[in-house]
Amino acid sequence: MSNSSKNKRQLKHYIADFKREQTYCSQCQTLLTRIFLMRHDQVLNKSHLYTLKERVDEQTGMIFCATLRVLCRFCTEMETLPPTYYFDLRPFRQYLLSQSNANLVSIREYVVRLRRLDEQLSSAHTKQDSIQSLREYIDKLPLSMTTLRGYHVALNRYEEYLLTVSHNKKI
Repeated sequence: MSNSSKNKRQLKHYIADFKREQTYCSQCQTLLTRIFLMRHDQVLNKSHLYTLKERVDEQTGMIFCATLRVLCRFCTEMETLPPTYYFDLRPFRQYLLSQSNANLVSIREYVVRLRRLDEQLSSAHTKQDSIQSLREYIDKLPLSMTTLRGYHVALNRYEEYLLTVSHNKKI
């Protein structure tokens, strides 16, 4: 066996070492309990990682690992969401992470509620052109008071985001 072949390992081993070193989500900076890897907007799952048996040297392994993003479950879900029609959820989530004091659980709830509302509006083929018309639409739905309140809070936060974005564009 040549000296260069001795120093080569399977790519999946470099990735496994890389995963063990990660402690925080690259997107929201939360402490990770479960790690998801993404490369070129694709989630690398276990079955995909298992197929990476190509033997590479350490430098090539490091270069490959530099292209990976380490994400928490929530950020992975956000990155793989189908596009929404009524709400721009990715920038909204980023705004909440960077410019608000909302905790991650609340941010997740706002996003989930707005995604559900978007799905409902899309399936009903309803045109809503303002936050106020969305509020009126929600009020007509057969929902519990707690659920209604949750939707209104999420809409309020989204409206706050829209006002901040429009204010920053004027400056």
